[in-house]
Amino acid sequence: SSWDKITDALKHTKHHVDIAFVGKYVDLTESYKSLTEALIHAGIHTSSKIKIHYLDSEEIEKSGTKALADMDAILVPGGFGKRGT
Repeated sequence: SSWDKITDALKHTKHHVDIAFVGKYVDLTESYKSLTEALIHAGIHTSSKIKIHYLDSEEIEKSGTKALADMDAILVPGGFGKRGT
């Protein structure tokens, strides 16, 4: 069945992808639920285990970009207002 194919793809991944998710509400991961689910679904489609690393954008501004060095991808979701533009 289709569901069996999906669960099989989740259990038997061929790749591992580390993604830096850089935002200002990373302590509240539910704020980004639609984006994290989209990444997981993309992982299923590409036989990839997606590991999301939530990084506070203000901390990166203070400490530098070293935390991004080992990432395969960086996602910076759009923001609104003075701090998000």
